[in-house]
This record gives sequence, C-alpha cells and structure tokens, in this order.
Amino acid sequence: MMLVEVTPPEALPISAADARSRLGLGAGVSEDLLEALIGAVTGKVDGPDGVLGRALVTQVWNLVLPSWPEGDVIIPMLPLQAIEAVTYRDPDGVTQTMPVGDYQVVLGSRGSPGRVARGYGRSWPSIRPCRDAVTVRFRAGYGEPEDVPEAIRTAIVLQVSHLQSMSSPDGFVIRERVDGVGQTDFADKGVSGQALCGAAEAMLAPFKVYL
Repeated sequence: MMLVEVTPPEALPISAADARSRLGLGAGVSEDLLEALIGAVTGKVDGPDGVLGRALVTQVWNLVLPSWPEGDVIIPMLPLQAIEAVTYRDPDGVTQTMPVGDYQVVLGSRGSPGRVARGYGRSWPSIRPCRDAVTVRFRAGYGEPEDVPEAIRTAIVLQVSHLQSMSSPDGFVIRERVDGVGQTDFADKGVSGQALCGAAEAMLAPFKVYL
C-alpha cells in the first residue's frame, strides 16, 4: 500500500493571526515564524504521517495497491468525504476506470475508516499484478480550517506556544510579587512546556485512530 498526495490542503488549520490572538503575542513574534511553527505542529498531527491518522483541512490522495483486497478497500485516513475515482490496470496493462455503479462507498464514522465495497453481485475486475495495479483517489478532511474540531485546533495552538517559548530567550516568564518587597521575573521553559504538551496530548487523544 502506498499513499500519494494529489492536492494538499489549501490552508493550515490555524492562521498565524488566529494563533497570535489566542496566545496574546505581540508584534515581536513575526508572521513567518508563527506560520512555520503552525506548519511544523500540523505536520505532526495531519495526514498519513500524523499521529491522529486523520486529514484536517480538505485534501486529496491516491491510495495505490498492488492488487485487490479479499474484502473491501479500506481508506486509511479519516474522515472520508468522497471517492473521486477507482482505476486499475487490466490484464493488458491498460488503465481502466471502474464504473461508479460497480462499487459502493461507505464513509465510515468518527472512529472507523471509510471503505470501498464491491457492488451487489459484482466482483473486482481482473488486473495485471504490479506495484500500482489499483488506484483509489479519495478526498478526506473536515472541510475548511474552521470545520476542524476545536479541540484539535486548540491543541495545535498549545504546541505552537511551547515551540515559540523555546525559541524565545525569556521562555515562559513567571512573575512573583511580595507585598512591600517587590517582584521577581524568571523564565521556566521546562515545567510549563511539559504542561502545555500534556494538555495538547489530552485534547488530541480522543481523535487518534488505530487501524
């Protein structure tokens, strides 16, 4: 099995402006840095290589198989929006498109993957066995950035905050004030960063898919 990206997401789940507003960051943090951090965090949770096993913003992929499965074709990325095409190499090596009426699409649910099943009384067509004998083009994701579950978006922001603090010389600034004495500011990159990452992991946990 191989997954090949056809159309990447048009936007990140969180914009730099949104992250800046949520984190209360001033002009000292550049737009380019925020976008880079959001992209890095998103890459760890989104798509086939992400920890969730989910697509966030709408994207299109090809699932490439060396042969038909014995049962249904499982789409290894949630949530499935649609199957755009099913193609295969016939015994002569010519690429054919499977008629829509010959298969059924099951979109799946929150925790189960979508799949392509043979139509009633149908069988998978004969193919020439090869590395790319069957290709299923599918569209997956929640939709636009604002359609991504808020828990996932917030988890991304928390992890961005952690990365941003690590790149800042001040880290997380903690202020202690004693009446009549004064105040002391000191940086804490360790404990506070672990707390943010722990909170983000807890928010992401319910969305993880295990296939």
